Amino acid sequence: MYVASLHVYPVKGCKGIDLQEAEFGPRCLMYDRHWIIIDAEGEKITQRDEPRLALIKTEIHDDTLTLSAENHGRAHIAIKDVPEQERHVDVWGDDSPGLVERAEASQWLTDFLRQPVTLLRFNEGKRRDVVPEWGGGESKAHIAFNDCLPVLITNAKSLDALNDWRAEEGLAPCNMDRFRANIVVTGPQSWEEDTWQAIKGENGLLLDITRPCSRCQVPNVDQQTGIPEEHGNLHVLGKRRHFKNYLGRPGAFFGVQALVSGCEGKWIEVGDSFEPAEQTARLPSAPRFI
Repeated sequence: MYVASLHVYPVKGCKGIDLQEAEFGPRCLMYDRHWIIIDAEGEKITQRDEPRLALIKTEIHDDTLTLSAENHGRAHIAIKDVPEQERHVDVWGDDSPGLVERAEASQWLTDFLRQPVTLLRFNEGKRRDVVPEWGGGESKAHIAFNDCLPVLITNAKSLDALNDWRAEEGLAPCNMDRFRANIVVTGPQSWEEDTWQAIKGENGLLLDITRPCSRCQVPNVDQQTGIPEEHGNLHVLGKRRHFKNYLGRPGAFFGVQALVSGCEGKWIEVGDSFEPAEQTARLPSAPRFI
């Protein structure tokens, strides 16, 4: 298999950045889910709550994060200008450490989303550890504002299979951007990723696959329009890919999530070849469905 595309999502929920090559930082791909938007009550905002986040474009150039949207101008955040005011946010039960970005960026988001919001940056002076049940603990893996693991991997062949099912439901094909993956590979066959314990790159990069990804309603959101489908991918996957993971938790599954411990400073490029490998994390062997 080989890497078909690479993506990072600097602001959780907003449009991602397509890359030809990407570097792994201490937690995940550099700047992935490094910022998060919270509402007036301090709760995180994602496309589950506000699908229009998909319309906010993100760019990183010359140590500057730029947010933009059609007919709404731009906001710039100097990455090296580290904020000082601390504020935590709950990310799926984790008390996650953030820093309040300057008021201008939050005001730009407030104007666009038409509700008072605040932009937080991950506090790199703190840690948010991956929980032991998904490979934390001995692996010492940690993340920014990612849902629960550092990297999401999807298989282009599985999207082909999903689009065949969508056609049976009378739905138009969808793009992989619905699934907000970091690494998209082209494997020999659809759903092969269900059986991977790990994948190893030609440069020695090893990604431990620790969790099949249970999907929420975000894959229903058209990433170009910010409009959710009434009966979309969650409905289609729920009919054909509804399983329980090895912890007994049910869901509609697409893609797998991985640990990247020991990958800091290593690079991955579009076109890199990978092959299945033995897992180094102490987790049940694949397949991980019951």
